Amino acid sequence: MMESATDVERKLKQGLYDTKIKQGKSDIWRSFSIVCDKAGNELDFVSCDKCAKILVYNGHKSGTSGLRRHTCSVLPGQSKLLFKDKPLLPAQIKQETAEKCVEVCCADIRPYDFVAGKGFVDIAQHFVNVAAKYGKFDVKDILPHPTTVSRHVEGRATALQASVAAEIRPIIETYGCAITTDIWTEDYHKTSFISSTIHYANNDFNLVSRVLFAAPFESGVSKTGENIRNLLFQKLREFGIDATLLSGRVVFVTDRGANIVAALRGYTRLNCNAHILNVTLSSAFSSGVLDETAELSELLTNTKKLVKYFKHSGLQNNLKKSLKQSVETRWNSNYDMLDSILQQHEEIYALLLSNNQYERIVHINGNTLNTVVAFLKLFKDATNDLESDNSTPSASLPLPWSVRLIEHCQAASHKPLLSKVANVCASRLEELMGTSDTSASPLHMMYRIATLQTPKMRLLRMLPSDAREDVIKGAKDIIQKMQFDLVPATAEDEPPPAKKQSTERFADWEDDASFASAPKSVDDEISEYLTCRLSDNPDPNNVLQWWKFNKERFQALSKLARFIFSILASSAPSERAFSVCGSILEERRTGLGLQSVSHILFLHSNIPTK
Repeated sequence: MMESATDVERKLKQGLYDTKIKQGKSDIWRSFSIVCDKAGNELDFVSCDKCAKILVYNGHKSGTSGLRRHTCSVLPGQSKLLFKDKPLLPAQIKQETAEKCVEVCCADIRPYDFVAGKGFVDIAQHFVNVAAKYGKFDVKDILPHPTTVSRHVEGRATALQASVAAEIRPIIETYGCAITTDIWTEDYHKTSFISSTIHYANNDFNLVSRVLFAAPFESGVSKTGENIRNLLFQKLREFGIDATLLSGRVVFVTDRGANIVAALRGYTRLNCNAHILNVTLSSAFSSGVLDETAELSELLTNTKKLVKYFKHSGLQNNLKKSLKQSVETRWNSNYDMLDSILQQHEEIYALLLSNNQYERIVHINGNTLNTVVAFLKLFKDATNDLESDNSTPSASLPLPWSVRLIEHCQAASHKPLLSKVANVCASRLEELMGTSDTSASPLHMMYRIATLQTPKMRLLRMLPSDAREDVIKGAKDIIQKMQFDLVPATAEDEPPPAKKQSTERFADWEDDASFASAPKSVDDEISEYLTCRLSDNPDPNNVLQWWKFNKERFQALSKLARFIFSILASSAPSERAFSVCGSILEERRTGLGLQSVSHILFLHSNIPTK
């Protein structure tokens, strides 16, 4: 039953519906706004920008003639509704606006891009729309008190949390999901937080990532495995993710910290592969290894001194790109430092020569620099790949990257300059990402299955034949465990569908359509998948879309794909959440309650964009 204009008007007042500017060529849209629901879907109603009257508008069915006949009941002091072209704003108005933006940024200590942020633009447009309806007003009459905003943040976060919980639980129950989690300590009050981001493939086979929370540890509570587990599971239960789901249908992706490993013991937990690469390079460039590689050690020492000199002397300002200093806690920082020098080697050389500082670069050999940068670049590329965007499936990447990096290190070990470092890298990669079951912590089977489920790599040519069979067996085991091979049973009292009568001459030889679409066994599905001719993927950058296109053909495997590709290759999404927390907890905002930090982060990550 279609809503009435009265119903729509009531829901607008209650905040259940919104209005937005209609993107159309007709000048009628200078005076009307389209009504939409909270998801941004346009409804068959418009609102007059002057009198707020609700009118029916069915697009091309009714056209805009009915809107043109609208007689506007104007308020005292307002002009009548006029349909005219959008006026060009005078240059003086734009100049005054720019000056006001300067005042906003300076008065409230905001970055310059604050005025281009979506939040600022939305509220500015809201004020314009209100003024169009009610005329000029004092903005203080509409702005809420900060306490009111605080209450609304809490209320909206609670309501949205219930909505998200209702959305994700059925998906987890049916297809499973992954959760990335990490721990961070902010600098100002030294409060520790644990964050979790959930990842799942929706019914359109798109990867969805939602930050659930950044929960603070109580003051004085140590971050032991038990305390981490208690806080983590408590917050997950608020989203309906309880023990029945955690034990069978949720995969955690975390770093290898002993406390987080202890907290999730007994549950499915995968190592963050980007962390493993960082650990590998940290081991290879440790003082013990560098002590045995004098030339490489001298290169790093001299380049660090060079970067420090450029930053302290002011010569940095004469370069097109900033030189990067190596920092032990920053991933790939040795590569970033060496590459920043290599890319500007000639410019640096000329600047030092003109400033009588030639001795600062004379011991930095260009060929040596190039060799080390070339070796480290593959680790940089792998890290960037594994930390790909939250919306892009990355579970298929750890296997090919682990094999490629080990090969790369084994080849580099024959070069005298890199021999020690490359051998350590190869050894650590074999230990932490190797495909041999004798490894201390081999690459998890789920990542190998994700490579199997990537059509272009389905033959697993990077593995020996016996290892390929193990991956196929692993896929079958998960399908059986998750019951992806079950077909919904037909009710006993429901008669079988009647066979359609055919008018063709050879109907008695035709295949029954219902037989043709009958589900295959898992073995048959896998055999067909491994030998079928690959169809084009509607979205080459998203392997999940291939499985959406072929979900009827491979019913069990497509369900497995929704589960496997919800697993990310790294825990980077939860680390990115902490960068937002850092912004929220700037020193000038330290009066903000810690629970408010989690609410703001949750709303920031989950409010749908219009």
